[in-house]
Amino acid sequence: MPTHRAHVTLGRALESIAVQTIADELHVVVVDDACPEGGYRDTVAPYLSHLDVRLIRLPRNLGPGSARQAGIDATGNPYFTCLDSDDAFASPASLEQLRDVMEQDGSIQRCGGYIEVLGASQETPLRRGASMKMGGKLFRRSFVERYGLRFNGSRVNEDYGYNLAVDLLCDNDGERTHTVPEPVVHVHRNPRSITSFNDGQFKWDQRLCGLIDNSIWAF
Repeated sequence: MPTHRAHVTLGRALESIAVQTIADELHVVVVDDACPEGGYRDTVAPYLSHLDVRLIRLPRNLGPGSARQAGIDATGNPYFTCLDSDDAFASPASLEQLRDVMEQDGSIQRCGGYIEVLGASQETPLRRGASMKMGGKLFRRSFVERYGLRFNGSRVNEDYGYNLAVDLLCDNDGERTHTVPEPVVHVHRNPRSITSFNDGQFKWDQRLCGLIDNSIWAF
């Protein structure tokens, strides 16, 4: 979980992990991306008794891609997923559902589901669909390591680039991706996030460049 200025939302994200049907098999790494507002020990502490949670802090702010990579490098499980600290899993069975699909078919290297974007009420979905976000996708570690796939350090659209690289690598008969039709992650609108700051300024002055840069990188 890449985490930056998420003291208000991190608890909700951790709660959605703690109630997973396979919670006792999970290893959770919260990566503090050098948050200037202090660490997250107090937020993580209530979950230590029923979740295997590790908190690491980066020496300087590196952005979400590098923070995710630090978390991936800190684990060794056969599968991994990335959940943004202001999002949450949609149901207690989300992770088990994705893992079951991959365990039943060894050719599937990434299994994802739909995301639902929730409004202020946090009940009614504003938008639902598949996406190139990291949230709601389970990756097979052996596949990622076989191709040496790592986040490239980009701070914008790095999730798009990573998933596009997976799609391109899976363009063969023995390796493929799969999407289940159910929602697996709830995306909560966070006015403090980089994508919402200053009335969506990020969309106009950074997103397009990040999309192009990461597309070139993936190819």
